[in-house]
Amino acid sequence: MKKLLTGFITEHTQSSNKVFISQDIIKDIIKDDWITIKYGREKAKVQVVPVKGKKSIKLSSNLWEQLSIPFVHQVHFALSRDSLKIGPLVGIFTTLVYPDLNAPAGKRTGFYKRYLASQKEVSASYFLFGPKDISFSRKRINGYFLKMNNGQSTWERHTVPFPDVIYNRVFRIGEKMKHVIQAKEIMQREGTKIFNPFCFNKWDIYQRIVHDSKARTYLPETILGPSKEQLKDLLLKYKMIYLKPVEGYMGLGIVKMYYRPNGIFCRYNRKRTNYLKRFSSLTAALKHIFESKSLKGYIAQQGIQLIQLDDRAIDLRVHTNRDRYGRWKMTAVAAKMAGKGSVTTHIRTGGEVFSFDDVIARFFSKERQPIVKNKLEEAVLTLSESIENHLPEYVGDIGFDIGIDQEGHPWMFEANSQPGRHIFAHPSLREKEPLSRRMILDFALYLSNFTTKELIT
Repeated sequence: MKKLLTGFITEHTQSSNKVFISQDIIKDIIKDDWITIKYGREKAKVQVVPVKGKKSIKLSSNLWEQLSIPFVHQVHFALSRDSLKIGPLVGIFTTLVYPDLNAPAGKRTGFYKRYLASQKEVSASYFLFGPKDISFSRKRINGYFLKMNNGQSTWERHTVPFPDVIYNRVFRIGEKMKHVIQAKEIMQREGTKIFNPFCFNKWDIYQRIVHDSKARTYLPETILGPSKEQLKDLLLKYKMIYLKPVEGYMGLGIVKMYYRPNGIFCRYNRKRTNYLKRFSSLTAALKHIFESKSLKGYIAQQGIQLIQLDDRAIDLRVHTNRDRYGRWKMTAVAAKMAGKGSVTTHIRTGGEVFSFDDVIARFFSKERQPIVKNKLEEAVLTLSESIENHLPEYVGDIGFDIGIDQEGHPWMFEANSQPGRHIFAHPSLREKEPLSRRMILDFALYLSNFTTKELIT
């Protein structure tokens, strides 16, 4: 039998090796005088002292120090016959973290501050850290906590054990660094669970899920490192295709090709300028755009006739998250309109964010709108489950780039394991923004086995 609660963990300054637990909490649960207490990956053997009165849990000062509990704050407690687990202790792992209590993540400090603010809604020990903050010999991390009092927040630095769970926010360049790889491997060996541990590769994800019959219906035909003959066949078959860097991001390097009787038309962006050019042949187009370079690092993808407004293509950014029971949920949807003359809908090339409901209402009839919405939700949940099932690592947060064709069918263009959050600036998504952040902690509860609760009052 196990009992889960939330409440404040506090310190008992006049005792040693003891945990003081209200009798009404331990009734019918803890049977032994001595139990194992756990915080993150640290543990200790302690004596249980039942106390009367208000529900509470207090630790002796030496245990407080041994477990490296940073300060008095609200957490979850999991009690069983022979153990008490405190937490979850959750770290956000990224690079470019600085010893600066005003801006520990530099220009991205506000970005991470909003994540850590979620602990107001989900009781946890939540912190930010980088590779240099880890002591492997001591199995400790000197992390940055956002301490909140009376609506005010300040950054504090505290040393804690290796956490129960890590949400990985190391971007594509950083994840290839030797010390980053080493840090992940060592912490995983110590029992820390890491989710979204690497940036998705377009081709790798496609290969993993294309044989899943449920997911395949949402995948455009895709070829890795296409030859000129393969490109020609795709152009004749679909009349429009995309060429995308396998490890690209933010729409960089994407080329859109159209086949027309009078030539090959290409849209692309170079040095923040959008171009549309006609070429007499595919050979001429490839020579001009790629300067005779190999397409080995590119994929060719079937073009989709997307819904449009004002002759500008629309696609969607859809966020999915796993909840505290491990179930996938669609947490946010935004429509993105391509910039004038742009090959993509990215903001950096002139794209704009719109309300999904407004866009769907303008393109589809009132009767069709709920059908299109249901198809979209079914698609992204199916794709999320397929990606999760075909990766050996934990995945709990995905940002999809989804196209809706003119018949209302969804197509997956890309899945991102480090999704940006620019869409949440739109007024229609401001209520969804805290939900998507909170669900990062919800999934951490699931991974660390804190899944139901009773409140300590």
